[in-house]
Amino acid sequence: MAFAPNEKKLDTAPLPEQNFAFPETDVETTAEANLESREGKAEQQEKEEVVETVGEFPSAPPPQVVPAKDPTLKNVEDILAEDLTDIFLQLPEEKRSAFKLKGEEIAQKIQVMIVSGKVKVKRVLDLIREWLSMIPGVNKFFLEQESKIKTDRIISFVEDRAKMSENTM
Repeated sequence: MAFAPNEKKLDTAPLPEQNFAFPETDVETTAEANLESREGKAEQQEKEEVVETVGEFPSAPPPQVVPAKDPTLKNVEDILAEDLTDIFLQLPEEKRSAFKLKGEEIAQKIQVMIVSGKVKVKRVLDLIREWLSMIPGVNKFFLEQESKIKTDRIISFVEDRAKMSENTM
């Protein structure tokens, strides 16, 4: 066989066997190191994402469409809230939110009674009394007086509403 001057002859002699020795490692230590490495990379990526988003303005959430309140419910809430602004503002924050939620619940119950045409004065009075008793240190006479005034205003509202509906028919 003749070789061209530019070509090299391939050595076909067998390679000597090489024994590769792996250093002894603890499998758990290696797994923990890999896990820590991944956690470190994840934390670094989170930090980079935070840095990237700091300069950007987050897109505003779509405006929520709040359904218009029923006029009856709005009127009942106004009657219940009347003359209680100072007391409401003096309440601690946790009591204030509970008082507000309970007031809205009472207003909805009264509104259901009005719409159904089955308003019971005693039930309205009890609901209002229960709600006003949430005020810490409330005077019993004040409680009775305000409950009665608000009940009378709601009954007057119901009667006016009934007269208006009779006139429109």
